[in-house]
Amino acid sequence: NPALTARPPSAVLGRIVPPSPDDVAALVAATTDRVHRLAIIVGAGTGARVGEVAALRWTDIDLTAAEVLIDGAIDKITHARKPPKSGRSRRISIPDQLVTVLAAEADAREREGWAGGYVVSPDGRPVRPATITRWARQAAARAGVDTTFHGLRHMVATQMIAAGVPVTTVAGHLGHADATVTLRIYADFVPSTSRLASAALGSVLPEFPTTTHRI
Repeated sequence: NPALTARPPSAVLGRIVPPSPDDVAALVAATTDRVHRLAIIVGAGTGARVGEVAALRWTDIDLTAAEVLIDGAIDKITHARKPPKSGRSRRISIPDQLVTVLAAEADAREREGWAGGYVVSPDGRPVRPATITRWARQAAARAGVDTTFHGLRHMVATQMIAAGVPVTTVAGHLGHADATVTLRIYADFVPSTSRLASAALGSVLPEFPTTTHRI
């Protein structure tokens, strides 16, 4: 039966319109609940998938090194912990803004007497990914911003690419299987290197004589 060996067609990706950093600031400002706000900040500061954000534990965070270990995800259907989508864990650097927020949250929980467990959680237990998605949707509605929680991941990727971060590095940060996945999703945001390539060629070519008559 040929159908048994046939491969399904590749999914057609729609046009990506990531939120701007100002949009992210508006989302955070529109969120009054501490845990809801933390979820958005962690998403914007890591670019992790919603299931990975839900699975983030305090033991995965190294505030001194400004690094986060992403080695799990909460399944959207079973709500059980599982490996990341790529099947591999990854350690990523995080910006100073996220380090500051996480340090403050850790101190607050220590004072409240319930340190440890899962980061984006009101009680240390894992929150369902759909719940985090809903929090972001509610914040977006209040802020008047047309985006989703996954849009934060697009923002991270496109801002990194615009800043000149190598696509292979962006792919590793996002947990893509390889850079071709990143290029396929964010091809429209990769700046053209044609002029750079021609300049590199021009730097090694000799000066050619010019002629004004036919040889």
